[in-house]
Amino acid sequence: MQKAVKEIATPTVAYLVSIILVVWFLILQSTSVPLDWIGLSGQVDLSFLGLPLLTLLVLRFAALLVDNMLVGEIMEPLSEGLETLSIAGALYFLADWSAIPVWGKPITAFLLYSSILSMIQKIVSIRLREINHLFEPIAMSIYILLVGYLGSQTWLSLYPALESTIQANPYLSVLQPVLRAGLAEPVNNIIIVASALTSVMALTGLGANNPNSYLRYLSKTVGERLSTVALINFSALYYLLFIRHYLFDLSGINPQFLMVGEWVLICGAFYLGYRNLKDYAEKSLVQHDITGTWSKHMQQVDIST
Repeated sequence: MQKAVKEIATPTVAYLVSIILVVWFLILQSTSVPLDWIGLSGQVDLSFLGLPLLTLLVLRFAALLVDNMLVGEIMEPLSEGLETLSIAGALYFLADWSAIPVWGKPITAFLLYSSILSMIQKIVSIRLREINHLFEPIAMSIYILLVGYLGSQTWLSLYPALESTIQANPYLSVLQPVLRAGLAEPVNNIIIVASALTSVMALTGLGANNPNSYLRYLSKTVGERLSTVALINFSALYYLLFIRHYLFDLSGINPQFLMVGEWVLICGAFYLGYRNLKDYAEKSLVQHDITGTWSKHMQQVDIST
């Protein structure tokens, strides 16, 4: 304990001094910096940095204390979660600055809330794993649904601001046909469906210890790549429901070329999946049965009778 206190003594002093300086100069009073040194007239008020820096320092300091002073399995994800929250929280409050576009606030809010959910999910999974490992995929499935809901609400807040920004900026006029084609508005429905599909696929983790090699492979592959699976689900749904219609009817590309490309992609995906599944099954079936340590056999003959 004394060693841990000595290791964090210097960082603690540094954090406390930094917190006091931020509170004094950026929160309790207004601090301005002239812009003459960069060739501009006027000055900028640094008060907008007060709350973001305070959030960053306080949560980083809390992560330091948790990592060095507390012991337990949940301390590592808690410390890492606090470090992530420090950045997400700083960006969230920084988005209140008038120089940040209005569409920046929903994005930073999503980062903050999803970081909180991620930290809670990791801590809960550790506790549930101690009870029964089957609860862990269920917790992950619920977590994905909640993140999908956050993504849906973020898009509902974000899209109107993006639409007005694109329409008002002549440099972004190239994106206006996308808006008129109706490809952007249904993103909310795609987020919901993709999240629900990924949530169901996360339940394949229930077969992690199944005797069937194919089920174990599916559980291992999906469980280790849930972020990739979610992205693939979103991209596939968005393409099938909206982009495909745009390419076939409005792009002017020969539909036969598009169909050939789709079938090549589908066949390639199935081939790669089948090959990986076959290799995994073959390797898992070849297992060495080691019953103990090997020793020299000494034959004993009883001639007493």
